[in-house]
Amino acid sequence: MAEDWDEPDDDATDPCPECGAQVYSDADQCPECGHWFVDGEAGGQSWSERQPRMLAWMGYAVVALIVLWIVVTML
Repeated sequence: MAEDWDEPDDDATDPCPECGAQVYSDADQCPECGHWFVDGEAGGQSWSERQPRMLAWMGYAVVALIVLWIVVTML
């Protein structure tokens, strides 16, 4: 009976641009050297790509709090 870990992995790996270690393509950080990947490297999104989405959600939260405050003060 063959064990699952004896079979080759189907997961794609790429070399770390910093140290050359093989890293899973969906990894955010190299387990060997700690290098954080940006989009286009081994995986993950860069802060500049996540920032606009996060700022939009923060803006929605602020608007919701202002509307809630207006409704509460009118009661």
